[in-house]
Amino acid sequence: MRIHSIRILGDKKDNLYFLFLLALVIILKLPTMNLDYHWDAVIYAAQSKYYSINGIFSIPPGIIVHTPMLTWTLAFLYRIFGETPLISNFVIAIFSFIGVYFTYLLGSHIYNRKVGIIASLFLFFSPVYFSLSGQLLFDVPLVALTVSTIYFYLKKNTVPYLISGSLLVLTKEPGF
Repeated sequence: MRIHSIRILGDKKDNLYFLFLLALVIILKLPTMNLDYHWDAVIYAAQSKYYSINGIFSIPPGIIVHTPMLTWTLAFLYRIFGETPLISNFVIAIFSFIGVYFTYLLGSHIYNRKVGIIASLFLFFSPVYFSLSGQLLFDVPLVALTVSTIYFYLKKNTVPYLISGSLLVLTKEPGF
């Protein structure tokens, strides 16, 4: 029986672009990491804090807005680091990086490396994606997990496809 390895990073050029994108996201999103919550982020942070205090299987008062993956992840991190906008916004920035990098991988797989680079930069610098990539909203994780799920499906990597798809479904209802 042959076990297939999971290979997300490709060759040396992929590794260099991985580091470039990571540095780009960190440098450009770092100034916004401490911005306070607004809009729906207030509700998501409150739910995550409730779960961090009362456990993930407790039922928070009010409306449960979305499926639990992101709020449970934040609850876990809040227990370790405390509830701050820095932690919440950093998690979203990581998902932003994941979405941009898998866009690069997907474009490279379907067409070529040049298309992957252009597509990933267009995504990151599109005004809506860029502004949402440092805010506690579910849209950026939804995009990141959708693109990674499609990438793993096309590469016929069954285990990462199932993991990514499962996390996608647990992130936000459109993931269904």
